[in-house]
Amino acid sequence: MNSAVIRPYPRSRRLPALAVPVLALAVCGAAPYPAPQAESAAAPEDATAAMEKALGDAVKRQTWKDLRIDTECRMEEAKEKREREGEEEEELRSATIFASGAGIWDGKRQLVMKRSDVLSLLKELAAAGFPRMRETYGEVGDEIELICRLRLDLDGASKQVHQLSTGPRSPDLMRLAGRILAAAEEAADKGPTASSITDALEKIARGKLAPELLTVNALRQSETPTAPDRWLLTLAGGKLMLSTQQPGEEPRSVRLAPAEVTALARQLAAAHLEELPANLWAPEYTNLEIHVLDQGRSLLARRFAGKTPSTHGELQQRFDRLWEVIAGLRGRLAAPAP
Repeated sequence: MNSAVIRPYPRSRRLPALAVPVLALAVCGAAPYPAPQAESAAAPEDATAAMEKALGDAVKRQTWKDLRIDTECRMEEAKEKREREGEEEEELRSATIFASGAGIWDGKRQLVMKRSDVLSLLKELAAAGFPRMRETYGEVGDEIELICRLRLDLDGASKQVHQLSTGPRSPDLMRLAGRILAAAEEAADKGPTASSITDALEKIARGKLAPELLTVNALRQSETPTAPDRWLLTLAGGKLMLSTQQPGEEPRSVRLAPAEVTALARQLAAAHLEELPANLWAPEYTNLEIHVLDQGRSLLARRFAGKTPSTHGELQQRFDRLWEVIAGLRGRLAAPAP
């Protein structure tokens, strides 16, 4: 079987056929992509019923507690333009919309949507029967191409649908994705962008960018064979989640208040991430990724050969202070002492 050919966003995605069962783990809306959200372990029929109820309740009440819409899809006008210009590849456009109406257009620009417009999108999803759509439309061969994806996370329920390039298509899925993309593009008109990760973090701290746009992934893993320990902390869309390898310990999560995320962004901005070396020192394997829109920084720290806690001097101290902030976030979700 051919190996995966995954081009960087925003190119169309080509994947090996074996990738089809795990397409539900794909995420979109930014480059780099936001942290994936936990998938529901419920049976398909239970998940469908849960989404139908959540969507019906949200439309009826005209309100919701937790919401995230993610879509990426080919836009026909972009396809026609590229064909006229003789280009072979067709672009995917993406949008992410959060409960507040803030979101991300095409990975690099903030959008702000009215609550009534978000409600209109939910009504369209309900009217099109989105909860009962198949997980994947199209035919699977040795290599597949993902040309459209739509995901809805709503008040604890999740649903994701994919369209492949070959075989039968779902007009309803393509129409829904196109409608969401068009609304997002309009809401992002002249929306703010960021020139660097520090600029983005400072804009969140000043209220120029929405708190939901901050994504943090922090992994720490023990390198001592006799004392294995591993935890992953993620912040995406204002939701903080902690996962560990402890037997029987389920992931914990909490939604941070906007003011808390704003304060966090201010602390992260103070580190001036662009100035830090990619490899630093830490007593255990440590990986930290921070992203806002299309700006980001990835740092790796461990007991590198030839490095000590003083090798990078003040830059190392900056990273250590940064990690103290991350450890403080983890402490909010750490398991209580027995």
